[in-house]
Amino acid sequence: MDQVCFCKLRTMSKLFASILLFLHLFSFSIAQKTPILKDSIFIYKINNDDFRSILDTFINHEKQYKYFNKNVTLFLNILDSNGTCLQLSSGLIQSTLSIMEYDTTNCGVFYYDSIRFLISGRSPVDERIFKKGSKKVAVLKIKIEENENAIENDKYFPTYWIYKYSNAKFYSTWKSDRIEKD
Repeated sequence: MDQVCFCKLRTMSKLFASILLFLHLFSFSIAQKTPILKDSIFIYKINNDDFRSILDTFINHEKQYKYFNKNVTLFLNILDSNGTCLQLSSGLIQSTLSIMEYDTTNCGVFYYDSIRFLISGRSPVDERIFKKGSKKVAVLKIKIEENENAIENDKYFPTYWIYKYSNAKFYSTWKSDRIEKD
């Protein structure tokens, strides 16, 4: 029993560390941004009906917030090396799809219910969940330049929902709600 608790604690610690890393990277989002390169990423297709249900629920949840409109880009981050630990997070309004300056090997995009989702992460997403298409979409790679006067945008804290796909099922492992300040 103690070994099971230790494994759960270790797994939660890894997830928490991943969330902290994402928040650290997110804190630079208002830093000076300079487009540096045009690139393209693959368009993915959802390959799992259970994941569609999760997306329906997530989108309905996000519709309650002020930021949400038809031009939103939501995020799907792959947190593990197997492509089965998925983090959905609230998004940004983007007229041009842009990504941070890094290797685009594990980046992609998918559209669901007329909403764009940007995929990124440590590894490719599991093919039981998504299938990589043959078409690509243009993106701008953005270089984040540190700005001494830049501060973290604390007008909101994004929604995070984390799911683990195992034994042909999705398990919710973490949920936090968006916090908006006027």
